[in-house]
Amino acid sequence: MGSFRVLVVESADQILGVLRDFIRDPSGEQIDAWKLSIPQIQEQAGKVMEERSDAGEYAAVLEYRLPMESRRPDVVFLFNGRVLVMEWKGRPMLDWSDIDQAHHYLTSLRNFHRECHDRPVDAVIVLGSASFAASRDYSGVHVSGVSDLHRLVCRLASTPGRSPLVLDRFLAAGAYEPLPSLMVTVRQVIRDGSLTRVHRSAAKTDEALAAIEAIATETAAARRRSLILLSGSPGTGKTLVGIRVAVSEKISQLAVQSDGRATSQPAIFLSGNRPLVTVLKHEFKRHGADARAFIRGVREYVDYYSRRDRIPPEHVLVFDEAQRAWDAEKVQESHGDPSLRSEPEMFIQFSERVPAWCTVIGLIGGGQEIHNGEEGGILQWAEAIHRSSNAAEWSVYGPERFREAFEGAGLHGAYRVVDELHLDRSIRFHAAVDHHEWVAGLVDESKDDAELASIAARCRENGFHLRVTRSLDHARRYLWGRYKDDEEARFGLVMSSRDKCLQGHGVLQIGRFARIGEWYAEDELNPNSCRRLREAITQFEAQGLELDAALVCWGNDFLWTGEPRQFSDKEAPADALTRWDDSLGKKWLRKAKLRNPLTLRRNTYRVLLTRGRQGSVIFVPPDALFDATYQKLLSAGCQSLDAAIEC
Repeated sequence: MGSFRVLVVESADQILGVLRDFIRDPSGEQIDAWKLSIPQIQEQAGKVMEERSDAGEYAAVLEYRLPMESRRPDVVFLFNGRVLVMEWKGRPMLDWSDIDQAHHYLTSLRNFHRECHDRPVDAVIVLGSASFAASRDYSGVHVSGVSDLHRLVCRLASTPGRSPLVLDRFLAAGAYEPLPSLMVTVRQVIRDGSLTRVHRSAAKTDEALAAIEAIATETAAARRRSLILLSGSPGTGKTLVGIRVAVSEKISQLAVQSDGRATSQPAIFLSGNRPLVTVLKHEFKRHGADARAFIRGVREYVDYYSRRDRIPPEHVLVFDEAQRAWDAEKVQESHGDPSLRSEPEMFIQFSERVPAWCTVIGLIGGGQEIHNGEEGGILQWAEAIHRSSNAAEWSVYGPERFREAFEGAGLHGAYRVVDELHLDRSIRFHAAVDHHEWVAGLVDESKDDAELASIAARCRENGFHLRVTRSLDHARRYLWGRYKDDEEARFGLVMSSRDKCLQGHGVLQIGRFARIGEWYAEDELNPNSCRRLREAITQFEAQGLELDAALVCWGNDFLWTGEPRQFSDKEAPADALTRWDDSLGKKWLRKAKLRNPLTLRRNTYRVLLTRGRQGSVIFVPPDALFDATYQKLLSAGCQSLDAAIEC
């Protein structure tokens, strides 16, 4: 980064060296791209200086990381009150994905960079080896041959922006700030009831929302810090409460002014569940709202604010699935930084930087830890506050069930029980009240077959059906027939990521680049829709999201044996008397330090079996390896789709 005056005289090798130090482990392809583009950037900046007397003070930023994102445009020029974001391509051909990528850079800066809200922002794709010279325009994105770039810059500079743009302000630690109008649009979508599932379920979460707003108000008035823990079983509305908090107008009114103005983003919803973030963004986009104004990924947030000079603008941080927060070892491995701490410790640190007051809200769902590094649970949050040098400033609010963990960590008197912070009413479907109890009894082996069958019967009486079949075709026909007249219903295939045999039985795992938002939200006219029952998502894409019915494809990574397993003393887990066998799944686990692999397998199937609001169909492959598992499900109360109906 620096002025054009410095850029044109600096050696290309020196610039390359700085970039190699800045980017962790750059690929050979990336280095070759820099070697091609740096001299071209210098040459074009020099030609701009020849044509405009003020161009020496124009600024260039190479490999600029967009605020709160992992993406980096190749070059940003700041000149005459304007911003030009550039993507440099070494090839002479153009692809529509290039256009969309550049347009994303443009809108990200316009909407989420404080210094770009009120000044012109343009984007250009520079074809470094193109033969043409004339600049072209595609859907608001310029395309230019490298030899014509200086003319484009001079042409844009002839129409200045509103005010000068200083490089230091553009790169300031507090540059991230959503455009205020974005939150207005998001709130309007929710107020209008456009998101029908959110709208009809809102009343079930009113008490929890009111309790959180009251605690935030008290925290703001006292100029303190608070941690709020909201617990509940799958389907009770924790995520919905988190979303409602992030767009709460009551909370927005509590923001403290900084630099003479209140932040446009007083609260933010953060999730490590990328599919959940993707689906929420897709749903809001369908109604003309950009959900990035209040929903972000945890990893990007940690990356951005791990620099100590950056102060979050939000007073309320909502951490989705907080019991799955990564421990220090997993954070350091993922971010490549040995100085980082656990996610709970990082968020306690972030919140303590926020001026005046801050509230962290942890949404807690039990038994859904499915990644290594997520096994520390709620204790990590208690330890994070206990270790803080400002522990005396913190108050903790939550249900009775978490009191012992915090008092055990030495936080006596800091924990306050608030009954409204435990959600115990299902909002998925009125018949699903007992479903999570059946699933827990099955995967945890905490209930015998008679108890499970009794719970399954109660589910059935209320209209929630647990079906099982050895035929994938039977399962598909059942769901297509059941929902043929319900265009709004969503049903789809789900499977464990650790299975390696289902493909041989016609179950295809969803691809890496699949459009998860379309899978969940669109109807069968879209080839990516879940209703087509073509591709199965895994526990990672399913967690935190719901279907009207789930077609659960049982894998060979969690098989019922009927007899307690035999373990060596070295490998015996805490629950060594288990009759579930996860040994085949272990073969495909990455080399990772897992405290209890069997617990992750239990939690995987807990997630898969609780995705349906109105019922689950379980496909058990027609292989002798699965016979005992099939019989277990029948004994536990599942009804077979393979048996003829008696007339």
